[in-house]
Amino acid sequence: MTFQIDAVVDQMVAAVAGEVSEGWDDVQNCVRAAFEAEKQALADIAKARIAGEIDDKEAQRQLADEEQVLEAELLVCQIKAKVSAQKAVNAAIKVLNDAIGEALGVVL
Repeated sequence: MTFQIDAVVDQMVAAVAGEVSEGWDDVQNCVRAAFEAEKQALADIAKARIAGEIDDKEAQRQLADEEQVLEAELLVCQIKAKVSAQKAVNAAIKVLNDAIGEALGVVL
């Protein structure tokens, strides 16, 4: 059986989507970009393990490092989604305040 990093990364992103089903639309592009950025490093680890260049212990150590990198990147995605949501709420509240101000004949 051959190792296909593109298929594996697609499966990894699908796994994330399953865990983040609520709000996935807000973060999916960022998540995909994070995995795309790490794809080569993940492929290198997998290929080295499959070729016997590293053992399970070393592969797990390297994957733990990549896990930390991915976690940091996914936290950035979460923050970006929260910032977008906050901007959207702020814009909506501004519309409401403007409408109230207009009804009162004042600028809020």
